[in-house]
Amino acid sequence: MNVLLSSFGFTLSSDLFKDTYCFRMPPVCLATGGHCFVPEYSVFLLFDNYFIDSNAIANIQENPYFQEHVLLLSGLKELGRLKVIDFESIITPYKNDIKKSVAADLNDLTSWIDAFSEAVEEWNQFETIVSANPKDPSNLDWRYIAPQDDKFLSLVSQGMVQGLDSRLIVNLKNWNKKIKKKYRDFTKTVVSGYLEHVAVNMYLSELLDAKIHDWSDIGPLYKEKFIRSCSPKGIIEINKQEKCRLLFNLCIPELKPQKTEHFIELLNDDRITDVRNQISKAASGEIDFDGKYIQKIINEISLNTIFNNNKKQKLHGYCVSIINEIPLGSFLGKILENKSKERHEKQTLKNHDWFILLNDVARYRNQ
Repeated sequence: MNVLLSSFGFTLSSDLFKDTYCFRMPPVCLATGGHCFVPEYSVFLLFDNYFIDSNAIANIQENPYFQEHVLLLSGLKELGRLKVIDFESIITPYKNDIKKSVAADLNDLTSWIDAFSEAVEEWNQFETIVSANPKDPSNLDWRYIAPQDDKFLSLVSQGMVQGLDSRLIVNLKNWNKKIKKKYRDFTKTVVSGYLEHVAVNMYLSELLDAKIHDWSDIGPLYKEKFIRSCSPKGIIEINKQEKCRLLFNLCIPELKPQKTEHFIELLNDDRITDVRNQISKAASGEIDFDGKYIQKIINEISLNTIFNNNKKQKLHGYCVSIINEIPLGSFLGKILENKSKERHEKQTLKNHDWFILLNDVARYRNQ
């Protein structure tokens, strides 16, 4: 399955994003704190091949806060899974069509209140995560970041884009009332800029036959746009990525492999198909990723395997907030050592190969 890695703020007419520190940058994980941006590894596991903008590749090489992207994308390129594309050359012929689409979306700005409210809320949550992260000097790469100043937190606190904040929501809610022209004009500039970015990526997705992976706070805008364009496939894809984030947040919060080759191994693991199938079921409503579901799987495995509580190995994975601090890594690590040849047990393990793979993901996080 192919995926388009968005180039943040890429439009054909808006100047809204050009002075931002994340302009023409690939997606990041907004659930992981630290002193730099990290790729959204969990969502990357949903796909086989990745398309990235040539401008984004050039930009991350020079940006100190995207160095983990450099490592990951270099590894994918060596595998032949990454294709660098000039997005602008592909999309330019459709410039007028995109303008018409955005103009139609701007007919009623108040109808975008909910979507933009969700976007603002998610970025605010990310800022909270970054702010709460201990300023441990050992986490900093002194080659890029001055030790006397955590510039990353300062950048995040400024917002993703000037104007994407609570003031925007207030202006949208008061749109049909009397507000100053400068506020009205600026609000329209912010909204139109984002909607053009979304429209451009939707066109690229169709032209390249690829799904879209964008910064997750923009997800609500995509979902609203897919609803308006009667695109159930687009809605399902957004739901899949949301469920993917939920699953990994339950089992392996802040997934961040220490070595790129560990992530590549997981990507090449045959069991990744089973993980994707489970996520698809969750996206379609067949199953719910919650504590009860995870506990049910643990119970099914435990009833069919021999587990010695007195010989626990090093813990790798956790469902801390959901299952009373049950350590997945320790539990599943013991299961994998079990040499029982019982047919029922084998079938049970086979049915939950995807869950056992999560233990490997957790292990790689700690290595």
